[in-house]
Amino acid sequence: MPYTITPTEGFVHIAWHGVITVQDLIQIAPDLAQMGQRLGRVPSVLHTFDGVEEIDMEPLIAYRQSLRRNDMRLPNRTKVASVASSPTVFAYARMMEALNRNPKIEMRVFDEREPAVAWLLAGDVSTPEADVARP
Repeated sequence: MPYTITPTEGFVHIAWHGVITVQDLIQIAPDLAQMGQRLGRVPSVLHTFDGVEEIDMEPLIAYRQSLRRNDMRLPNRTKVASVASSPTVFAYARMMEALNRNPKIEMRVFDEREPAVAWLLAGDVSTPEADVARP
């Protein structure tokens, strides 16, 4: 699998490298679920793609992946930031953001890591209290 998952203070960092395939998108879901179980919540996520050589999948796969994500019943709200390192990565990340319909997942695409991290850490939405309606 062409990624490493590293928990950090406030979010989980997923560093992608090599060639990304549909099998990688399928595999990462249980890996993230396992991380969430260890943390006791669905964590916010930072995706970086510095070592990506190629994305070897059709855009239709991104759509199918978004349908699976939209059906997920998450116990808390979460943020997902993607740092696009190339035009191809930007296009796929932006497509995933646009296809997101899960109300508990907020996604954004960034050109640089620092603003992405700042956004993830601003107002921690990945706590159960964030789901409480406020007057």
